[in-house]
Amino acid sequence: MDEPSYHSFLLRLWREPQLAGNGWHGEIESIQTGSIIAVSSLKDAFRVIQQTVDANEEQQDGEIPEPHLTS
Repeated sequence: MDEPSYHSFLLRLWREPQLAGNGWHGEIESIQTGSIIAVSSLKDAFRVIQQTVDANEEQQDGEIPEPHLTS
């Protein structure tokens, strides 16, 4: 089956000032798959999006692997 040539994401961000670090947390949800990944910065959110795009471009057979954060 052909994969779509686009991806849609819903990004939710909220601030938790009592926590260490920058206090921002969030989730990024893939509209196509429904998967939700927790993020702790915009950098993490952009990394998830980049991994999804990269996986789609590199895909030759099978399904697109779900993106995940790597340290």
